[in-house]
Amino acid sequence: MLYPLSYERLRLEDTPKDFGWACHNRGMPNRLAQSMSPYLRQHQDNPVDWYEWGVEAFAKAKAEDKAIFLSIGYSSCHWCHVMAHETFEDPAIGEFLNEHFVSIKVDREERPDVDEAYMLAVQMIAGRGGWPMTIFMTPDRKPFFAGTFFPRQDRGKVPGFATLATQIATLWRRSRPDVLKSADQISEAIGKALGRTMSSLTSTIEPSLFTDCFNALRADFDGENGGFGPAPKFPPAPALLFLLDYASTAPDATSEALSMVLLTLERMALGGIHDQIGGGFHRYSTDSEWRLPHFEKMLIDNGLLLQVYARAAQLAGEMNAPVAGLLEQTTIGIIEWLKREMVTAEGLFCSAQDADTMGEEGLYYLWSVDEIKVALGQDATAFIEAFGIEENGNFLDEATQQLTGLNLLYLAEDRREEFRLQLRTLLEARQTRPAPQLDNKAIAAWNGAVIRGLVAADELLIAEAAMRRWMMHVETHGALPHQVTDGTPSGEAYLDDVAHMALAAIELGRATGEPAYQGFGKQLIQHMITEFEDRVKGGFYFTNGSHDDLFGRSKPVMDQAVPSPNAVAIEACLAYGEREVAERALMAVVGIAQKMPQAAESMVRVAMMMEHSKTVSGPILESSEKKVLGKVTAVLRDREVRGTGAVILNIPEGLHLNTNDPPARWLTPTQLRFQGIEPEVRYPEGADDQFTGIVEIEFSSNATSLTEFQVTVQFQACTDTECLAPDDIVLDGVLLPA
Repeated sequence: MLYPLSYERLRLEDTPKDFGWACHNRGMPNRLAQSMSPYLRQHQDNPVDWYEWGVEAFAKAKAEDKAIFLSIGYSSCHWCHVMAHETFEDPAIGEFLNEHFVSIKVDREERPDVDEAYMLAVQMIAGRGGWPMTIFMTPDRKPFFAGTFFPRQDRGKVPGFATLATQIATLWRRSRPDVLKSADQISEAIGKALGRTMSSLTSTIEPSLFTDCFNALRADFDGENGGFGPAPKFPPAPALLFLLDYASTAPDATSEALSMVLLTLERMALGGIHDQIGGGFHRYSTDSEWRLPHFEKMLIDNGLLLQVYARAAQLAGEMNAPVAGLLEQTTIGIIEWLKREMVTAEGLFCSAQDADTMGEEGLYYLWSVDEIKVALGQDATAFIEAFGIEENGNFLDEATQQLTGLNLLYLAEDRREEFRLQLRTLLEARQTRPAPQLDNKAIAAWNGAVIRGLVAADELLIAEAAMRRWMMHVETHGALPHQVTDGTPSGEAYLDDVAHMALAAIELGRATGEPAYQGFGKQLIQHMITEFEDRVKGGFYFTNGSHDDLFGRSKPVMDQAVPSPNAVAIEACLAYGEREVAERALMAVVGIAQKMPQAAESMVRVAMMMEHSKTVSGPILESSEKKVLGKVTAVLRDREVRGTGAVILNIPEGLHLNTNDPPARWLTPTQLRFQGIEPEVRYPEGADDQFTGIVEIEFSSNATSLTEFQVTVQFQACTDTECLAPDDIVLDGVLLPA
C-alpha cells in the first residue's frame, strides 16, 4: 500500500504569516539564463534559485540535507504560466524555497524521460495528471509528494503553494522516517509501472484484433461531431491513421471506417480548434463540438494531422466526396502555417506556439465584433453570420464560464472559399498584434513527423531542406540529437526521435529517389536496434544506456495524443525490412493492445501492417542499385506576394536545367510565364549556363489592389548524357497591395 503525503495531512493553520505578495524580483537572472531550453529561460528572472536537472542539484541537496522541489512544465502551457506569475515570481516564496529546498526546473519536451517517470508519481498520489507538475522528493530523486497546479493562496481544501511548501519543509524536518518510507514505496511502484509490458496473449496475431479495435472505436464514436468520447477532445490522429489503413484491408467496413475519418476531419476543420485565419490546429477542444480550444499550437499535433489530412484529402478526391475541397484546403493551411511561423533560420521546425499573449490565454486569436467590422467593412455582416460571431462574444472564460465579449471563429458548414479574401485580411490585421511566444527548439521526433506529413502532401522542398540539416547535425553531434536550439544540437535521442526520423528518411527518399536519405534512415534503424532493443524479452526501451537511470527503463506501448514510441519503432523496422526484429518486438508488447485495442490503435495498426505485409514505404533501396532520379519541383516562396516574390526550383542531384538564355537555340530555356500580372523577372546566372540544386527566380510588381495571378514554370531537365521532355509546373498566387 502506498503511503503518500496527502492534502489532508497538511495543516493549514501552520501557514507562515510572512508570505505576503511581493511585486518585485531580485533583478538578477538565475542560472536558467544559460539553459538551452526556451521554457527554462522563461524562468531566468524568477527569485527562485533554480537548477537544471543534473548532478549539481542532487549533490547540493545531499550536502545540505534538503528535500528537492521539482517543477515540470513546457513553454506553451497556460497553467504553467499562471503558476509562474502567481508563485515563482514572488520574492517571498522564492526566498523560502531557496532556504529550505533545492529547486529544479524541467522542460518536459527536453526531458521526456523525467516527465514520464514523475507523471506516474503525480497520477499515483493525486489521482490525475497534468502540467505544471509539482513534486517534492528526496536528494536521491525519490518522490514523496506530487500534484499539478497549485494556486498561490489556499482555495477550499486545496492548499496554496505557500502552505504546501511550508508543511513539506516541516515534515522533512520532523517526520523524516515517514517521508522516507513514503518515498521508497512510491519509487518501487513507479519502477513496477514503468517496466510493465504484456506479451502477446496468442501465439500469432489474430485478425480479430483489428476488428476488435475497429468495433471499440465505433462504439466510442461521436456520430454527430466526430471524434471519440466526450469532451475534452484531442485530435485523434492515431485512431484516424488506423481507420484509414483498416478501410483498405477490410472491404466490409471500408465505407463506415472512412465515414468516421471524414466526419471527424470535417468537424475539426470547421471548428474553433482549427485556426480558421492562420491555419494549423490548437492543442485540444474543451467541448465536444471542437469549438472552444486550449490555444497552444504543438508541432507534433500538426505534423500528425498533416499526415492524416493529406491522405484523407487524396482519398476524398478519388471518391469525389463533398469534403474533398475542405480537406485539401486544411492541408494547405497547415503547410502555410508551418512555412510562415514555425521554420527556424536553418530550416528546422519549432516545437510550439504559446497559448498566452500578454498574460491572457487565446487573446491573439479572439475578436470583438467592432474589430471585425473595422477590418472587413461592408463584408463584415456576412462574415459575422457565417463564422458564429456574436455581439456579446462567443468565447467563455474557462474559469468563470462567463462571456468575455470576444469571439472565436468557427463554421457550421464549409464556406471558407467564399470568404478567402476576408480571412486573408484578418490574417494581416492579426499579424500586427503581439504574437504568442515561440518555442524555437527543434525536436527530432516532432520534426520527423512533420517531414512525413510534408511528403504525404507532396511538399518536398522544405522537407528535404529540414532532412539535410538533421543529417548535418548527426555528423557534427556524433549521433542523432534529441533537439536543436538556435543551431546547436543537444541531448541524446530517445526512441521516438530515432523511429520518427527513420520513417521520415525512407519516405522522403522514396518520394525523391534520393538514396542518401534512405541510407541515413538505415543508419538510424541500426542505431535503434543496437541501443534501444530489449534483446532478452523483445520490444524497445524509450531510453538508451546513456540516459539517466531513474526508476527503470520503460517500453511505452499505449497511445496518448501521439502514437506510442514502440509502435513507431516497429513500423520503422518493417519499413526497412527488419521483419524479424519487428515481429519479436510486436509479440513482446502487443498484449496490452489485445486487451485494450482502443488505447493502442498505433500498435494494432502496425500489427495489421505486418499481417497484411503492407509497410508504409516498402523495402529500402540498396546503394548498389541504380540511382533513381527525382522530379524537379517548384514552389512560390510566399503564396501571398507584396512587392517582391520568388519561384524556388529544387533540382535533384544528377539533373540540371538550362538557364533562361542558353548558349544554343536547340536548348530549352527555363522561363516564367505569368497570367494576371506583368512583373519584372530577374533570372540568376547559372554555372556553365546550367541551373543545379536550389534556384530562386525573383519577380517584382507593384499593385494597387489585391490581384490573383498564375505563373507557369517552363523547363527541361537533363542529365550529363540525355535530356528529358520539356515540362512545366503551374503555381497560383496572390499579389497584395504595396
